[in-house]
Amino acid sequence: MLVPLLMFIAVGLLGYASFMKLSARILRYRVAWRSSFLFAVVMLIVVIVARILDVGQPPLIAIGHWVVVIAGLIILGSWFFAKRGTDSVGQVLGFERALRLSGFAFLLMFMTAGALFLLTHVIFHLHPPSSP
Repeated sequence: MLVPLLMFIAVGLLGYASFMKLSARILRYRVAWRSSFLFAVVMLIVVIVARILDVGQPPLIAIGHWVVVIAGLIILGSWFFAKRGTDSVGQVLGFERALRLSGFAFLLMFMTAGALFLLTHVIFHLHPPSSP
């Protein structure tokens, strides 16, 4: 039970920090690895607490709750990186450009998750698991 939990934490932290660095690179901003990992820790805590609050909720309420959580994380990320991120000239990003950075990182995560979902769907559709 402990190993899957630790793997979830490690993959979550490394994944979000990497997506933040990738989105900063694409947008030609600079974000330190330390800041990316620090926000990934904050985000992981928020996600775990939100997941605990969703236990036993009807699916429609849980989906609505997650929309609010994701919007809150994007706004929290823009506040967090407003003073910790810089552009290519070295100026601090500010709230608007940090909002763009945080939103783009989430967009990259959703696109990657969607591509992996479609890939697994196609693979299992073409090669269904054999029955014993």
